[in-house]
Amino acid sequence: PMTKTPDKDLLPEYDFSKGVGGKCAARVTKGSKVVVLDKAAQRAVIPDSVMELAERARALPPEERVRLLDLLLESLQEAAPNDVQEAWNKEIERRIAAHERGEGKVYDLNEVMDEARRIAP
Repeated sequence: PMTKTPDKDLLPEYDFSKGVGGKCAARVTKGSKVVVLDKAAQRAVIPDSVMELAERARALPPEERVRLLDLLLESLQEAAPNDVQEAWNKEIERRIAAHERGEGKVYDLNEVMDEARRIAP
C-alpha cells in the first residue's frame, strides 16, 4: 500500500488517516469544507448546548466519533421512496455477492484516497 507523508501542521485531533469509514464517509470526504472558529466566535454563533455536545463528542474515541457522525448525517437525510430504497438494497446485495465470489477489483482505501488527493488537491 501507498503511504502518505504526515502533514506536520495537522493537529492530531484532525488526523483521520487511521479512521474507520462509515456509510456516509464518501459523501463527507467528497466536498466537505472545514471552518475553524476561535472560541469567541463559537460562543457568539453556536448555542451552549451544542458547544457542550461538541466538547463531549471530541472526547470520544475515533471509532465512536465516526459512528456519531454517521448517525447525525443520517438524521439529515430525507427518507428515500420505498422503490428507490428497494432498488438500492438489491444493488447492495448484488455487489456483496459479486465480491464474495471474487469478482471485481478491490482497492485499498489509502491508495484510493491518495489518488483522490492527487486528482483534486
